[in-house]
Amino acid sequence: MADNQQKEGTTIKNWEKLLEESGILAGTATKERLSEEGSLLLNTLKWMLATLYESFWKAEYWLPPGYTWADLEDSDDITYPHPKDLLAVVPLTFVLLVIRYGSERIIGLPLSRAMGVRDPRRIKATPNPILESFFQTQNKKPEKDDLSHLASQCSLSVRQIQCWFRRRRNQERPLMSKKFSESCWRFLFYSTSFLDGLFVFYNETWFGKPETVWDGYPKQPLQPAIYWWYLLELSFYFSLLLTLSYDVKRKDFKEQVVHHFVAVTLILFSYSANFVHIGALVLLLHDVSDIFMEVKNDVRSDTEEQDTSDEQLEMRQQKSGKLRSNDAIDIRARGGLKASPACH
Repeated sequence: MADNQQKEGTTIKNWEKLLEESGILAGTATKERLSEEGSLLLNTLKWMLATLYESFWKAEYWLPPGYTWADLEDSDDITYPHPKDLLAVVPLTFVLLVIRYGSERIIGLPLSRAMGVRDPRRIKATPNPILESFFQTQNKKPEKDDLSHLASQCSLSVRQIQCWFRRRRNQERPLMSKKFSESCWRFLFYSTSFLDGLFVFYNETWFGKPETVWDGYPKQPLQPAIYWWYLLELSFYFSLLLTLSYDVKRKDFKEQVVHHFVAVTLILFSYSANFVHIGALVLLLHDVSDIFMEVKNDVRSDTEEQDTSDEQLEMRQQKSGKLRSNDAIDIRARGGLKASPACH
């Protein structure tokens, strides 16, 4: 018994020694070595990030030859654009989201009702796991063969399957009041931003004479009013990016995503390189054109599919059949009237 315990103790010690040599069971020396390696790795990562930061902000990439970032340091009550100034866009973006939420409900929805925009009455599709699975994974508009196969699976008629898919598709269509409210918010922002821009830039020389927009570049001081207007534009496009998954997905959804990302990138770049004057003119032109885009936007373009039950369809078919039979009788009667003189 004692011999067995002694053998087990020797075996355990041998395993511990083997694990320590392989680094799996770390002793004090191994822990120190790992700590040194971790510090070295952390320092290397810091050096790489610092090198990347310096390479990205090299003056020759952003400024004309002969200028450095030191030339754009603030002095004697003269302020120049600095990328760090744009950090204020974070709280301002959330402020705009709150304003949007309130304007859509306080202005957009009442205005939609006043202008006669009504949400159609929708009948929800009856829960059906088989049809729902087909709708989500395969096709939202099944073909004739699929309709027959689904009808046999669910013990329903083809007409009932068609009605179910029609109602299910209508459930995913955005409400017209929501589309109107979103367009109303964008219209209000673009209109306000455009009018504010006119008020801010009206007394600027480069606004009335665009050929002077590059005079003195890059040492063009930043006016506080232009800074806040620029910040407002950037915050607006950031807010649009944050709400993309909640907004109505229009037909040009992918184009909208690309547009918003490009707009944010260009605004960031133009501010960092002190392209503020030319950037302000470009943004102002886009704002005035976007006003008319929102006015032109038709909230009724995404029409509902007509939801009709089997009984309604049968009544319509009977009515159309009666009309056709009456038309045929009328045509025969007219033909008989025309033919009667010839018989005499």
